[in-house]
Amino acid sequence: MTTQTLWILVAVVVAVLLIAVALGIVLRRQRRISLREPEQLEREPGSPPPPRKAGTYKAESGFSFSAGPSAPSAPAERPPQAPVPPPSAAPGAPPVPAPGIATPPGGLG
Repeated sequence: MTTQTLWILVAVVVAVLLIAVALGIVLRRQRRISLREPEQLEREPGSPPPPRKAGTYKAESGFSFSAGPSAPSAPAERPPQAPVPPPSAAPGAPPVPAPGIATPPGGLG
């Protein structure tokens, strides 16, 4: 690669970077959000401010605070079921441990 080709390549890269930076600045300014009224942006310096508009808000959402239809009826109650007692051994017999559990020395109680 000759020096002339190298200088042309550097100039092209610099030109592309300058175009990218300029385009980025322009796009950033266009996308900026302003919270001022449009009249304030275009007003000439020294002129009095325009009168403030009062009462221009108008809600049109369709949301209502009124009561809706009555609540659905309560579901039918089920009769309480009697608890099932756990299986037990005959009265007076020593308790039987659950399978897989070792009995401690001296018994269960």
